[in-house]
Amino acid sequence: MIFTSLTLENIGLYRGKNVLDLKPKKGKNIILFGGKNGTGKTTLLESVKLCLYGNNIYGYTKKQYEEFINKLIHKGEKSAQISLEFIYFSLESQDIYKVVR
Repeated sequence: MIFTSLTLENIGLYRGKNVLDLKPKKGKNIILFGGKNGTGKTTLLESVKLCLYGNNIYGYTKKQYEEFINKLIHKGEKSAQISLEFIYFSLESQDIYKVVR
């Protein structure tokens, strides 16, 4: 599986729509995230996990999950969205998927 794009809209520190191109450059196979404390690195990784696993992310109850989501939304905003695009490879093909939460 290769992640190609992550879009965060009003998630954590990321206000508005933020699109990250995650496609590795030709001949490269890794993407690195760097930055000082509090700049959103963990939010990026949590967003990928949340997008893939949804309410099963930490085994939360429904109430705990709702609280987690409400804390994740950028302050002052009423809605948020995460979308993750990736390529999934099987023996016969490669398929492109987009998950939106």
